[in-house]
Amino acid sequence: MKKIFITALTAVLAVMSVNAQCNEKKGACCGGFTPSWFVQFQGGVQMPYTPGDKGDLLSPAWAINFGRNISPLVSARIGIEGVNSKVFNAYTGEKENFKYATGSFDAMLNVTNIFTKKYCHPVNFYLIGGVGCNWSGMGTTNSSKFSPTVRLGAQVDWRVAKNVALNLEY
Repeated sequence: MKKIFITALTAVLAVMSVNAQCNEKKGACCGGFTPSWFVQFQGGVQMPYTPGDKGDLLSPAWAINFGRNISPLVSARIGIEGVNSKVFNAYTGEKENFKYATGSFDAMLNVTNIFTKKYCHPVNFYLIGGVGCNWSGMGTTNSSKFSPTVRLGAQVDWRVAKNVALNLEY
């Protein structure tokens, strides 16, 4: 008999990124733009979309991304995320654990910079879209599989220092 798992909607609730994007010689943080590299360390929680109230399915989540601010509007990043997650088995009605890891490539559109020519905002809003490959493995059945992923999301980025930003990504 085939088991059905409902894991369609997950949310990363707390994210932190460290960005190196200022080049004081060229005035990048004072109105000009200079392409720059960044790294994001992300951590948070996820909860699969399940029927009924299943608050006990909260699981920690983590990710690391490496990226480049290509233009004032577009950034790209490559990353990996993973967790030991909990899911609801719709067939048996029980919760089960599984491990997963997702490698991804994302494009990020800086919506804030669409409306201004000043590229040094304390708060930036991004739209995120990408593709990836997911590996998941069930410990109870000793089975694993690979599947393609499509990624859509948004991010609010708050610059707390010259090269450090905190953000929330969904």
